[in-house]
Amino acid sequence: MKSIIFIFSIFISLSTYAQSEPHTLNLKNIDGRPIMVAGLNTDLEGSVFLADKYYKATLILKNKQFIKDLPIKIDLLDSKIFFLNEQQQEMESIMPVGTIVFNDKSCPFDQFIFTNGFLPKPNVYMQVLDTGKVWLLKQHQIRTEEYKEYGTPITKKKAYVVYDYFITNQNGILEKITQKEELINAMKSKKEALIKFVKEENLKLKSDEDYKKIIRFYRS
Repeated sequence: MKSIIFIFSIFISLSTYAQSEPHTLNLKNIDGRPIMVAGLNTDLEGSVFLADKYYKATLILKNKQFIKDLPIKIDLLDSKIFFLNEQQQEMESIMPVGTIVFNDKSCPFDQFIFTNGFLPKPNVYMQVLDTGKVWLLKQHQIRTEEYKEYGTPITKKKAYVVYDYFITNQNGILEKITQKEELINAMKSKKEALIKFVKEENLKLKSDEDYKKIIRFYRS
């Protein structure tokens, strides 16, 4: 599977960096600023984080430096990374992070890869589901809506997560996928075979695995 190869290649790169001190950052050299409570979304019900707990991850910076085993949280609403420093204080990262690889067995996202640079908005981290002829990416994003509880005049706001899928087509252009036809058209060199495969497998694009099956078939 190409996604596994991709993960493996990243860790090979990390091993290479680890042998060269100038590329390795320790906690004392990590750039961050204290979290300002006034800047947090404290008026929202629900979580804006990928995960509420801090989990260890390897951060690969855009200047090729990297940080290993840093406890982080990703704020999906404001596209921020929070981390714990040596004193276990919560800090907001101001580093140019390009890729995040979770490496924490207790984390529900262990071995998941998130990277940015695909969307015009900076620092939007997208999950890498597969790579190869085409890339399959998943965006975890927060949306908010206002509501009033029955019998009260108070307006409240709640946050909830939605998922968008993207694919880099045969020309390397990123396309958002909202239905099967768009996914198939992005890989039109095998269009007829893909239509048949999706129908035979009864794929509804309701899960990551449905998307992955189509991408794997396209590569075969």
